[in-house]
Amino acid sequence: SDLASVIPLEDTKGDMVVQGRVTDRLGRERTEVEFNSIWLNDRNKLDIEWERNDYEVGTDGSFAQFELYTQLGDSGRFELYTDFKAYNNAGTDSTTGYVDVMPAFIIARSENVSSLVRLGVGFDQGHTQNGVNQTRVVGEFKNNWTVNDWLGLEANAYAWNMNDTGYNKVALEAYWHTNHELKKFDNGVTITFLTEGGFDPYTFADREYTKLEDGKDVGTGDYDSSMDEDYYFYFQPTVKINVPISDGKYNVYIEPGYYMDWTGGTAVSSSSDEDNDGMFMRVGFSTKF
Repeated sequence: SDLASVIPLEDTKGDMVVQGRVTDRLGRERTEVEFNSIWLNDRNKLDIEWERNDYEVGTDGSFAQFELYTQLGDSGRFELYTDFKAYNNAGTDSTTGYVDVMPAFIIARSENVSSLVRLGVGFDQGHTQNGVNQTRVVGEFKNNWTVNDWLGLEANAYAWNMNDTGYNKVALEAYWHTNHELKKFDNGVTITFLTEGGFDPYTFADREYTKLEDGKDVGTGDYDSSMDEDYYFYFQPTVKINVPISDGKYNVYIEPGYYMDWTGGTAVSSSSDEDNDGMFMRVGFSTKF
């Protein structure tokens, strides 16, 4: 069954997909380019993402991510996940890098279901505590389920321990994705209604735990109100007009939509309303090699 079967990474090998999109929301632009499924060899797959945005008032910046998936052994159950992220904030002229190295156990992988557990270590460059770059113990539990042709669900859990600050953190997130084709023309052009939404993410256990120094208890272990629980729920309906070119090898699309969210908790209570609800316009392309 889907809940028990595992397709090895090497058996998922397919075309490289390149896609890009530009989103304008409330006068703020986000540009994204992705290169997915770059197969270095049969057992090593690389995904690359680059993003530039000026969503934050008065600032802009860029983000780059490289994700390497390496199959370990022949069973398909074990992989090594290596994740590198870099953030650049033009407003403060600063760059922060994160590297996570996590062995993974694949619980299930099929055409409709994906479930896995990862546990490893992370290193932060440029994100310091008392002048020292931080290290982390990190864990992930990630799940995707394609229910049918129009509905997909996703639920993930993350946990990490910041070794240099002495606190643990857990985050949960859950999403849904729907699509409903409204019209398909003889030339292949389609009009599709899509929705996306969920919790992104909900965090808790943000507490300063008791710390030991020279074998003595120097922390109170009390709840840290400066890192209160928070939630972030959003809903995003869109209408996507897709135009295939060269028998579908290339696709270009335009996708207007409306974004709305509901937030709460100390971490997000200072957000300005003008950063949240509003219409947006997205244009993009995708192709395969």
